[in-house]
Amino acid sequence: MKITKVYGKNVILQLLQHSPERIIELHYDSAKADNLASTLDLARFYGITQIKSNAKTLACYFDGVNTQGLVASIKGKPFLFEKNLAEFVKNLNNPLILILDGVQDPHNLGACIRVVEAAGADLLIMPQDKSVNLTPIVRKVASGAVEFINIMHVKNIARVIEQLQELGVWVTGTSLEASAHIYTMDFSGPCAIVLGTEGEGLRELTAKKCDHLANIPMQGVTQSLNLSVCAGICLFEANRQRL
Repeated sequence: MKITKVYGKNVILQLLQHSPERIIELHYDSAKADNLASTLDLARFYGITQIKSNAKTLACYFDGVNTQGLVASIKGKPFLFEKNLAEFVKNLNNPLILILDGVQDPHNLGACIRVVEAAGADLLIMPQDKSVNLTPIVRKVASGAVEFINIMHVKNIARVIEQLQELGVWVTGTSLEASAHIYTMDFSGPCAIVLGTEGEGLRELTAKKCDHLANIPMQGVTQSLNLSVCAGICLFEANRQRL
């Protein structure tokens, strides 16, 4: 069992409310005990061990980051493996999948993870290499969503797209150069949406593997959007069609 540490009031409150059994112990800044009283009371209700600490000690766990006075040791949620992709997808009812083709910024990744959870997507697929890992900053920005979604790290995005297609999943990549736009795509059935890196977009090989390429139509002077905004537009358009 992998043990990991997370920090931040919102992150830990989400865990207490939805998965308290995963929290092993809670470290808190005794100087902020009054402000953290409701969270500490909830942890006490679930019988979670609480350890008094201070801001300096808590910050040391995360290279000086402000932990908001709370750090939890938790049972980490295991990643899914590429070899189990077919089995996992076959057990889904009308799968909705987001593929990130190499996100470099931890804030972008954290925000995308939050969107995936909010949209109720079934799976987030990321490359093992050339992508930011699930750092404490990613977990903080995601506001606890990392602990509630299915994440799969894979070695080869192009190969995974081919596997999904063989499983009956239609794959749509986003591209500024695409002639079709996202609102003409059919996301009502099993589908995966692929977003490229910040700035550069989809890699050429990834784009060639997709069934369709689509853009998000822009009405203003701005020519590009933050990655997590793109993820939100695409996933919630899929949800709109499915509803």
